[in-house]
Amino acid sequence: EPLPKDMIPAVIPRLKSMAGLNLDQTQLPQKGRLRKSYSGRPVYFFIHSLPSFYGEKILVRVVESLPQLPNFSDLSTDPYDLEQFKALATPMSGLVLIIGPAHGGKSTTMEALLGQYLKRNLRIGTVEDPIRRACPGITQIEVDTQRQFTYVDALQSLTEQSVDVIGIDLMEDAEVAQAAFQSTQQGRLVFACVNAKDTATAIAQAQDWLSPPQLAESLVAIIHQKLLRRVCPTCRLLHRPDDQELCQLNLSPAQQQSSQFYQANSLSPDLIQQLHLKGRLCRQCSGVGYHGQVAIYEFITLTLALRQAIAQAASPETLRPLLQQAASTTLPQRALAQVLEGNTTLEEFLRVFPNALTTLRTAQPVTSLPPDVEEKLMLIEHRLSQLSQAVTSLKQALSPAATSAPATPPPSAAISSLDLTPELLALEHLAQPGEEADLSQATLISQAADWEDLNAINPQAEIDQPGTVSTPFRSLRDPWKE
Repeated sequence: EPLPKDMIPAVIPRLKSMAGLNLDQTQLPQKGRLRKSYSGRPVYFFIHSLPSFYGEKILVRVVESLPQLPNFSDLSTDPYDLEQFKALATPMSGLVLIIGPAHGGKSTTMEALLGQYLKRNLRIGTVEDPIRRACPGITQIEVDTQRQFTYVDALQSLTEQSVDVIGIDLMEDAEVAQAAFQSTQQGRLVFACVNAKDTATAIAQAQDWLSPPQLAESLVAIIHQKLLRRVCPTCRLLHRPDDQELCQLNLSPAQQQSSQFYQANSLSPDLIQQLHLKGRLCRQCSGVGYHGQVAIYEFITLTLALRQAIAQAASPETLRPLLQQAASTTLPQRALAQVLEGNTTLEEFLRVFPNALTTLRTAQPVTSLPPDVEEKLMLIEHRLSQLSQAVTSLKQALSPAATSAPATPPPSAAISSLDLTPELLALEHLAQPGEEADLSQATLISQAADWEDLNAINPQAEIDQPGTVSTPFRSLRDPWKE
């Protein structure tokens, strides 16, 4: 419920006092943290004050502490995601980048990965600003810029403590990147979160912080993730997209029939207040229409072509197609899958990926085959079988002639000069059942004799090398020599 305006002047100083902020400072931004208990579990409130034209604005972020680190199944239920997460829990050295927007769940993903290494009794340390939640069994260091304790100082301290795995909640300058690279050179595994809109932009930023060869050498894997608002399962509404929307989404007829689209039941502030007074408001989403979030992931493995492009300081435009090849599915495709499963809405999908329709239209779906295409394919297979039998018979017919006339070229050389172009061109007319290609043995032998006469007349068709006869069709592969 919105607070009355006459209470705001008293609430803001109280929040600043509880968070340990300076009450007299109202012209500069401040941030702090306070801890409370709710149902026997600690809850952290992060307070950020911002001076504005109408006075101070307070933002409160609520982070509930967890009894244990999140598991992979808590992040995603997709079997492919679980396999990729388990694969990332095996490296022992290198740099793993977790890319996404600010407050996009990157720290939670990093905690889940660190939890897998914690089960292997490895020494783990993190550098955070600020520490969002307590992680049992992990050495957590908080950066304090006012006391000149930076990310670099914290990383050096963890190096002296001989930790095996390091987590950095935000890598945003060259000094932190160099310190992370030095840790990887000492045989440590480093997880670093980077705020960026896409993977190509994040790699371009990292190339400015590190030399491209260093980045290509140390980089092990890349995780690109985003969060979508989950539609409220209690008050969601059915939505039937029109033909234009379905055409833009580039869905197949089977996907259109099996998918169930939903729309969020988002209410206006005035209607929310009225329904709240009457006790008719949705208790799960309070009229917002969305409850919770769903994460989508894009896992990128470092292929040889991608490493070479990074080492050569390739531009984001050059990296994007290589990144799409290295990733099995893109984020828009994963987000669209969440829409088809009913976890989110088309409106939320277009809000997070405003240019996704153009990307989806580039990948055309598989169109249905004509009804007579199977008959044509069977006819082509039959003709190829006839051609193979005729070639076998021709080889058997020419083999005795080679033994009786040793002065003539070898059978393999004579066979290499055969012109099979008419038979291959005849395959183009297989759609017309009335036409039959002449694949008889007599026809092939006469064509072989014609080519022998042509080689005798043409002075350029001489033997280039011992045991070989030149042929005007050098681009065609010789099937009898293989």
